[in-house]
Amino acid sequence: MSSKTDSPTKAKGLVEFSSSSSRALAVTDRIHTEGGALVHDQCRSEIDFMVQYQGFWFAVHTDQKENGVTMRVHGIIGHLPYSYQSSFLRTNIFAVVHAASREIKGKIRVDDQQRILLIDEVFFKGQLTPKLIVSETAKVLLRLKPYLELVKALQPLTSTPFMAPDIESVASQEEMTKAPTPVPAPAVMPEPVSETEPAPTPQPVAHPVKAKAKIKIASAKPKIKMSLKPKLKMNLKPKK
Repeated sequence: MSSKTDSPTKAKGLVEFSSSSSRALAVTDRIHTEGGALVHDQCRSEIDFMVQYQGFWFAVHTDQKENGVTMRVHGIIGHLPYSYQSSFLRTNIFAVVHAASREIKGKIRVDDQQRILLIDEVFFKGQLTPKLIVSETAKVLLRLKPYLELVKALQPLTSTPFMAPDIESVASQEEMTKAPTPVPAPAVMPEPVSETEPAPTPQPVAHPVKAKAKIKIASAKPKIKMSLKPKLKMNLKPKK
């Protein structure tokens, strides 16, 4: 904790820095005290954030360069239906998205899940101040407004197409997707054999032999005796 005597010096340096018109304070800048003086450093040159507009989520990536700032806007602005679902709807949605791409001079991509990805890149001079970030992002989104309304009219949103990532949920998903660390099996070491004592000789183990089952063959049944009746004797009378 700094002493109370340093507070007026730091406050004076902060006032002088804020009133200086030489350079605006950027979002990536870091202000700290060193030796009783106010020091201005750049801690990083990139900023990523999410913004929702017209029910769609857009990811914005900004990169600070020496001569200006490059800003890339990525958004999922609808799902392209398959031809067997509705060829008419597929043609109309693609026409609207293609017109939006020409308006902002961006690119269109359709992924394997038939999601329509709109990618735009903007370059502007200056530092990454909050004012410039908000204004440049708003310019891109306002030019997309009529096209986003047409896409929603053709294909109403049943749910949010893209949810902003949550830091805690992303961290938990990374922990769940990590492969478990393999645990090596414990090594079984043989017991040391003393030089004075001879090694034990394995003895044969007698296994009890089960008695064989006796098989009895049943005697054949006696043949059936058939008695034949004697032939009938016929007495023929002699002819007269």
